Amino acid sequence: MLFCRLSFLVLLFLAVSSCGGTDEVQQESLVTTTFVNLFPENQSTTTLPSLDIPGWEPRELPELEQKKAECLSEIAIEPVEIKEEGPQTVTVEPGDTLGVIAKRFETTVDDFMRANSMSDPNKLKVGQTLIVPRKRSEEREFPDGPTVLIQDLACNIDTGLAAYGPNLQP
Repeated sequence: MLFCRLSFLVLLFLAVSSCGGTDEVQQESLVTTTFVNLFPENQSTTTLPSLDIPGWEPRELPELEQKKAECLSEIAIEPVEIKEEGPQTVTVEPGDTLGVIAKRFETTVDDFMRANSMSDPNKLKVGQTLIVPRKRSEEREFPDGPTVLIQDLACNIDTGLAAYGPNLQP
């Protein structure tokens, strides 16, 4: 009987002592990364703790920012002028038919009807403005556009910081 009471007291002591602690909650800054949902049934969100390197403190590197700005300023990009011409139009004159207009612009009556949302080609009115349909892309002759120059950009900026590989070799 004494053994049972002693065992009970020891268990009670262990239970009470394990309940101790503080109410402080340690806050860590967390980085949340959500992967793209490529497959509807598998979506994955992973929370990673922030990288903590003992003795390391972040610092500003204004001289590197200046070198980066100088390097990027060497790129000469000229603006490209894009003409905002609307669709070509034609005004119906007395005696015009849709067939005559289509022949004048080397296209078909059906193309004119489609471009102007017309249901009856015989319902033209004098003074009506029609959109001239464009030729299909495989039929169009493209004028020379702006010249595009491709320049390689390589900026070598020395950070002054040593980088070490997996075996602590620079």
